[in-house]
Amino acid sequence: MERVVRILGGGLAGSEAAWQLAQRDVSVELYEMRPRKTTEAHATGGLAELVCSNSFRSQSLTAGAGLLKEEMRRLGSLIVRVGERNRVPAGSALAVDRERFSQALTTELQSLPAVRIIREEVQEIPPGVVILATGPLTSPALSDHLSSLLGSRHLYFYDAISPIVTAESIDMEVAFRASRYEEGRGDYLNLPLTGVEYDRFVGEVLAANVVPTRSFERLLVFEGCQPIEEIARRGRETLAYGPVTFADMISNIGGTFGIFLGLSLVGIYDLVIDLLGRANNRFSARRTNKRGTKKNNSTAFVAEPNLVEAQRNFKEEIM
Repeated sequence: MERVVRILGGGLAGSEAAWQLAQRDVSVELYEMRPRKTTEAHATGGLAELVCSNSFRSQSLTAGAGLLKEEMRRLGSLIVRVGERNRVPAGSALAVDRERFSQALTTELQSLPAVRIIREEVQEIPPGVVILATGPLTSPALSDHLSSLLGSRHLYFYDAISPIVTAESIDMEVAFRASRYEEGRGDYLNLPLTGVEYDRFVGEVLAANVVPTRSFERLLVFEGCQPIEEIARRGRETLAYGPVTFADMISNIGGTFGIFLGLSLVGIYDLVIDLLGRANNRFSARRTNKRGTKKNNSTAFVAEPNLVEAQRNFKEEIM
């Protein structure tokens, strides 16, 4: 009896399975159709190519994702080891350089005598012991074969793509570095927005061109990974309670009550402006009353130049 396991799909799951079996002296045939036949999302023929986020999420042992990675680490996981060698700054999360990660992992598996990588499409489940790890981008032929065995229905959801923003496109005179929950150095770039700017941002998101759905796609979104424009369509403030929220980091910096914005690239500044405005309103009112001058709108409330200066001072202090 042949002692070989056939793995269909060279993604994260298939690559990890091949590695673990090879460490136990089990022969592996790892089938990956790329680059001979590509998919709608992949760009290379590398194993374990990341086509969505480059983050493996939190490393904290108090989080489910962090606990899972620690268990994998103790079991000698190839994915975790290669990921840590090719990590990029991301606060408490494990994020990787996706190209170097895929290249390094491919090299590791190619070097194993027990693993034979076969670059061809499998259209039917082969005989013997098989691990099916083709994922959501299964080829149409194999998908039809599985459908004939299991029924006509497919599991499906529309996944959002994580955009890549080039460093030179970010105005560092506006953005500032800060990490969520005050851990480590500032690995995330944050953009402060006034209420007016936030409204404009939401409007631009809703009016922007979107990537058209392709023939194989249906817009049935997964609640945990929605396109940002779909979230914005649910209401003006929906983004403020989701991906464009400030983190739970409140500090008293240089006498200024400040809130750090905690998600990379965008955040809400409106609450800070409101707090600064109210504080200055009360100060102006007290100062006017002490002088015995009649209180009116020109003295009791913060003028726009003062508010702009308060914004600038706040940013200088947190940087």
